[in-house]
Amino acid sequence: MRQAAVDSQRRRVAQTAAAGESDRDNLTKTTVASPWTGVVTLLQKEEGETWPYPVLATVIMTVADLSVMRSRSWSTRTDIRDSSW
Repeated sequence: MRQAAVDSQRRRVAQTAAAGESDRDNLTKTTVASPWTGVVTLLQKEEGETWPYPVLATVIMTVADLSVMRSRSWSTRTDIRDSSW
């Protein structure tokens, strides 16, 4: 009876290893692409992280075209160290 339990656990380990191989293979076939070029400004998911499959509206990253992005900021002269004013 003990040998049967050991054999059962070995088969379970082999099955889990095969599932891991299948997952790794599927991951190599997955590509996330942006419809435009730019800089990743916000990364919600790191490489290797997963999210629930039915949720297709999950934001993975935010890409911005910095050549058209503008920023407006205010500061006092004391906030700027090396100013040539």
